[in-house]
Amino acid sequence: MSSVYKDIAKGSAIIMASRLVLKLFSIVSYFMILRALSLKDYGFVSLALSISGPALSISGLGLDDLLLSQGARARGEKTYGEFSSVFGGFVLVRLLILAGITALLLFIRSLLGQQYLEVVNQYLWQAILWIWVVNIRWIGDGMTQMFEKFKLFSVANVTESALRAGIVLVLYVIGHLNIGTVLWAYILSKGLPTFMVLPAMRHLGGWGRPILKIKMFFSYLKQKGAWETVRMLSGSLLSGLNQWIVAGLLGLEAVAIYNFASSLNSLLAQFSPFRQILYPIVSRLSSEAESASALARRMSKYSIWLASLLLMAATFGAPLGVWLLAPKYLNAIPAFYLLMLSQLTNAATVSHGPLMYSNNEQKYLLKLSIFGTVSGVTVMPLLTWLFGVYGAILESHFSTVLISWLREKRLREKHGIKTFVFSDIFVIDAYDKQAIKKVWQAVVLRLRNAL
Repeated sequence: MSSVYKDIAKGSAIIMASRLVLKLFSIVSYFMILRALSLKDYGFVSLALSISGPALSISGLGLDDLLLSQGARARGEKTYGEFSSVFGGFVLVRLLILAGITALLLFIRSLLGQQYLEVVNQYLWQAILWIWVVNIRWIGDGMTQMFEKFKLFSVANVTESALRAGIVLVLYVIGHLNIGTVLWAYILSKGLPTFMVLPAMRHLGGWGRPILKIKMFFSYLKQKGAWETVRMLSGSLLSGLNQWIVAGLLGLEAVAIYNFASSLNSLLAQFSPFRQILYPIVSRLSSEAESASALARRMSKYSIWLASLLLMAATFGAPLGVWLLAPKYLNAIPAFYLLMLSQLTNAATVSHGPLMYSNNEQKYLLKLSIFGTVSGVTVMPLLTWLFGVYGAILESHFSTVLISWLREKRLREKHGIKTFVFSDIFVIDAYDKQAIKKVWQAVVLRLRNAL
């Protein structure tokens, strides 16, 4: 197991470092785009880029996480050769669905009135190209994660962010930052680093016998993926429901407060790399209950330690940062404080996703998803009406904690895997001391070299 922890430590360090660099470049490009574009133009850019989200979900039939998890498990069980045909069929089906989405967008364009046709015609092909680039890039990124090539994954993402910032900076300086050039900046910065992850695509097993691979994928979908497809696609259709409830009961200003608090919480979550690292590694070990439990419990403990540090930093740093950058949102800080407690729940259950997927619990996850939806449309409106924005946040805590408890119960009773024990948080064993010592020595060494 020591080699596994070394892989996690190395991968976590790479992911955290890359995310810090990513945020820096993202802020630079985001600030320049906001300054150059009007609110209307930036809104159009946001809508054009947002098309990739539903397209990615639909083209992948909601199976992205499941297949990455199962692929990692197949690697651990030395059966990836057989699984590669299933994944290759999935990629072919994804591309065929993308072709259908492209045709549908072109058809919808013909139904638009003259008022919208001109602007849509001007940028439609860029939007379509963006969808294809995002999907092809996902294939490469998915393969790098499945085979635990975290350094390559991070380098490609940092390159994308740096390239976008560079293109936007040049366009800003020469005064040519507009809707079209911003879209091209996103397309080029997303597409060019795809060549960096192309070597990982060799694990797809080639493009021979495509019909057979597609048949194998659909057979796999029927056996293991049908419930996940229903769950993910239905979840996509209901995404954003909480914002509409807040808007209907409290108004648009409350929505702004809720969204701003959620954005701060999402930013905080970016500093925890463990989920991305653990997905392939836990999936690979999931067939060994004892090893999976040991790894999951230790990583839950480390995740909670890190989340606690982040919460303390955010408690003191968030008010100052908001006061300096967005003072009109200072009244969102109490909502953020309440919402950021979700970091602890997420940390305690960091291994749930890969373990549930790799142990074929898609049907059970669908049941939990239905419960979450029912709670969202019944309990949330009531709590929002009683307590405002805080009520909406309380409902999210309630449903998340209950669903997390049910997943943990399922893993323990059916698969013999414990992912979290409360007393672990307060235990520092010999391995922890050694790990902390190595981390401290590495930090000191880096500081000395920097100075």
